Amino acid sequence: NTLPCNVKFIIEGEEEVGSASLADFLEENKAKLACDVILVSDTSLYSMEQPTVTTGLRGLSYVEVEVEGPNRDLHSGLYGGAVPNPINILSKMIGSLIDENGRITVEGFYDNVNVVSLEERAEMKTAQKYADVFTPLLKLFASEYANQNAYDCIQVHGGSGFMKEYKCERLYRDARILSIYEGTSQLQVVAAIRGIGNGTYMKRVEEFEAMPMNDELQSLRTRLAAMKEAFNRLHEIAASWGSTSEMYNFNARRLVESMGYLIMGHLLLQDSNRCDCFKKSCEVMIGLGEAEIARNIAFFQNFKEEDLESYKMN
Repeated sequence: NTLPCNVKFIIEGEEEVGSASLADFLEENKAKLACDVILVSDTSLYSMEQPTVTTGLRGLSYVEVEVEGPNRDLHSGLYGGAVPNPINILSKMIGSLIDENGRITVEGFYDNVNVVSLEERAEMKTAQKYADVFTPLLKLFASEYANQNAYDCIQVHGGSGFMKEYKCERLYRDARILSIYEGTSQLQVVAAIRGIGNGTYMKRVEEFEAMPMNDELQSLRTRLAAMKEAFNRLHEIAASWGSTSEMYNFNARRLVESMGYLIMGHLLLQDSNRCDCFKKSCEVMIGLGEAEIARNIAFFQNFKEEDLESYKMN
């Protein structure tokens, strides 16, 4: 676990407000930050088993253009056809920067741009598809676990009657803000449920199943295979209601969370395959997932359309 080089980290939290302090910090610490390579890590990691280095992002170019016109309002009937309107000139200038196919028309703009092959475009499309459906799933679980951990912390410390003396109150507040900032949990469910309907999540699970695994972890893989079959039974019941039905929408979160436990179990199994330190976490996650899916199957089997009325406010 020893790296053959020195690694220096810069972690700054001002990105959302313009990184006002970063430039001065870099200027003042040139010697300390001297290095051979700079890697910006504020990018995506598409899977735990595939290291990802982003080699290019869409950049920004700020240009300020001033078009001066008359210094007073002119009568449109007398001057409208003779004196150009600065807004029209600016609109024409901006419109000329991109052609009808969306390509930049600035001369030399593409001279140093690498051509992406069809195979690379296909890989990018697949990776983006996974990112689109896994992002809301990640946000759902990250927000809910943050809330649960903070809530459990309050249960431990809140009994003293002086909760403000503990950091848990601030942590609980921040956990709730995290949920709001990333969208409510229900919004994440709405975005994630399509990954169940179109089979994207299950396709990824099958890819996990095909990956090589150490012999001592085969028992955990067998449990995950059983979880997969249990989820298929769960989804079969939900699909019988119709994917656009009120019953299906009402139970969408149970479906998404059940699939989340299955996927997290596989991710932790892959981690365990690389390092035994993840094995206990994997066992815990699989146990939680088994119980969650079994509970949801029992709920679905006994759920009837008329039961929806019990959850509605008069």
